[in-house]
This record gives sequence, structure tokens and C-alpha cells, in this order.
Amino acid sequence: MMVVMRTTIDLEEPLLNTVKSIAAARNQTLSRALSDLAWKALRPEPSRHRKRNGFPVMQPQPGARTVTAGHVAQLMEEMDQV
Repeated sequence: MMVVMRTTIDLEEPLLNTVKSIAAARNQTLSRALSDLAWKALRPEPSRHRKRNGFPVMQPQPGARTVTAGHVAQLMEEMDQV
């Protein structure tokens, strides 16, 4: 069972009105709607990318060039010369 704590917070009027509208649309209390929205905002977003060795692997955009180890080495050399 979850313990519910009563508290007082200050909300900007537009935010309060938006949460009231959401609560009404969902047939919820203002407290329930605000709590649901807060939990949703705090939940980490699931990664949209698969991972390899713990790093995200992203699909290249159409027409994008592949970055090779040679490209990286060349850029590192150029940075050392600056």
C-alpha cells in the first residue's frame, strides 16, 4: 500500500488549468492527475536504439557517409596540429 502525503505546492495558473482539464478528461481527481503526470515525467525514457557493448547503435540517415577509424584518426591528427 502506498502512503499518501498531503502537501501544499504553488503552481502557475496556466499549469493548474491544464492539469484540471486533464483530470476532468480522465475522470480523475486533481491530485491523481498531477501524481500520474509527475510519475510519467520522472520515468526514464526507454531507449529507441539497440545497444552493442552498452552503447546505442543508431541507424544512419539515408545518404549519410560511414565514419571509419581512419576518419577518426585523421581528425585527431588535425586537432593535434591546431
